[in-house]
Amino acid sequence: MSVPSRCILVCLVILLSFSSGCAGFRKKAEQKSVTTVVEENFKQRWVEKRSAELAGQGMAQDEARRQALVEFRDKYEFTAAAHQ
Repeated sequence: MSVPSRCILVCLVILLSFSSGCAGFRKKAEQKSVTTVVEENFKQRWVEKRSAELAGQGMAQDEARRQALVEFRDKYEFTAAAHQ
């Protein structure tokens, strides 16, 4: 192998090592587990539905939402979503 070919090969190896290695230094974003996503979605839908029911009974919107959150925490305390 000639000197220029060897030099090009070394340069390509160095370039490749730096370009592929950069991703290894980035902090990976934490992904939520499927369970967490499902529980959060359930909590959101349940609280919205219950808030609407309470508001329909004459309770103020903000008070209805607070009450719905309290009820969710009491009823579904075993979920991680209840503790958020």
